[in-house]
Amino acid sequence: MEDFVTGLPNVQRVMAHLPVAMILDDHDITDDFNLHRGWEETVYNHPLSKRMVGNGMLAYLINQAWGNSPNTFLPSTFEKVQQALNAPTEPPFDALLDKLIKLEAWDFEWQTSPPLIVLDTRTRRWRSESSATQPSGLLDWEALTELQNRLSGHSSVLLVSAAPYLGSSSSRSFSVSLPRAVIPLQWMLNIGWRIRVPRKAS
Repeated sequence: MEDFVTGLPNVQRVMAHLPVAMILDDHDITDDFNLHRGWEETVYNHPLSKRMVGNGMLAYLINQAWGNSPNTFLPSTFEKVQQALNAPTEPPFDALLDKLIKLEAWDFEWQTSPPLIVLDTRTRRWRSESSATQPSGLLDWEALTELQNRLSGHSSVLLVSAAPYLGSSSSRSFSVSLPRAVIPLQWMLNIGWRIRVPRKAS
């Protein structure tokens, strides 16, 4: 055990230099992150909850996002980050968090063979105008159009999504006592991709 503990710093150093693809999801920031329009209006209109989400986005930027897509974030971005961190109670810090919350640059693509395309299904969502509590579409029309353009010309791609393509309530819930399980995840395809698990016949 002592040898194991002694060797951990070396493992940490190795892992720090290995490229790892990761995209933020709700538990990286907070539960039900951007679940629907009502959630966003409630959270982003309160200074404490807004700062909590912004702090999570800032941590993700520093520790992961810049490695996912280095060319997306200019050196000036990190100069502003450093300035903000040096004075976390000053207006520039809040301005930085506002910018990160509204940023639409978290998805990324690696030119592997086949290409690796990682989707951002948390911050580029379609919001319902008719219902504040209707689950938001995982990608808005602009994001879907960009994805279509990225896929064009490729016979195959590695497409990564934090949200399941076909829904996962059926795989998470094996209980047959429920009449059905409805997944509140929408891919902007008419009413969205929803799986209903019928009650097992007796």
